Amino acid sequence: MKVLCPQCDRLSDLAQFRFEGAALVVTCSKCGVETRTQPAAPAGSPSPVPLPAAPIAPLEPYQSTMTPLPSTPRLSSSPGASNVVLLKTPTTEAVEKAAKAARTNPFEVPAGLCPKCVSRRHPNALSCGQCGLVFDKLDEKTLEPPEWLATDWRALLANWGDEGEHDRVRKKAAQADALATIGRLYRLRLASMPDDPYALRGREEIMRLASVSVAPRPSTDLPPPTSKSKVIFATLFFLLTMTGVFMTLRYLFFMKDEP
Repeated sequence: MKVLCPQCDRLSDLAQFRFEGAALVVTCSKCGVETRTQPAAPAGSPSPVPLPAAPIAPLEPYQSTMTPLPSTPRLSSSPGASNVVLLKTPTTEAVEKAAKAARTNPFEVPAGLCPKCVSRRHPNALSCGQCGLVFDKLDEKTLEPPEWLATDWRALLANWGDEGEHDRVRKKAAQADALATIGRLYRLRLASMPDDPYALRGREEIMRLASVSVAPRPSTDLPPPTSKSKVIFATLFFLLTMTGVFMTLRYLFFMKDEP
């Protein structure tokens, strides 16, 4: 949870706080100003007059021996009170949006994007500047994931925060030669939420798996000789044979002429 300091207008983690009766006193970790927040008043009861926040000396750093927060308090946002708000983290928001997409159509491409590579599309362009797709000639069926991947992807969206499930679906896609397809699905998630940490990691893993699958493997076997190599070897063998015959005949003739 993060808090907005009314003194310095900075967001910081809720690290230094204490309770004074029903009030929550929060200390800004940036400037050290304390802000007192009154609980929300029940319906029909008069709102308490908020006290002005006065800067005081910073407190000592938060110690783990402090009594833990018993429950999440209900904070007031009345005029003059502290602007303490609960902020969603990218992880929590990504899981919520993915679960919502699983209940609708997770394969729909947002407007203004190329349906194939999910990159920015110029309104008047006839083709994609990234992948070269001609929009008028697009057959949408060619972009549909296989049935098994569509089923697994919906299940993954419902459990978006499970890293083990991400690894399982990626490995299955690698074995089925569908890395490009699942990579496109991760890009669709990033089009909906650019800072989705699970989609960012998934895209990096897809690129890593793709680079491993296309890397050349060293081979100790010699390549089979080509027809050109055979001709060269045959010519060399013939020349060596003729040279040997010539040297033999020459030797015999010299031996014959000797007295």
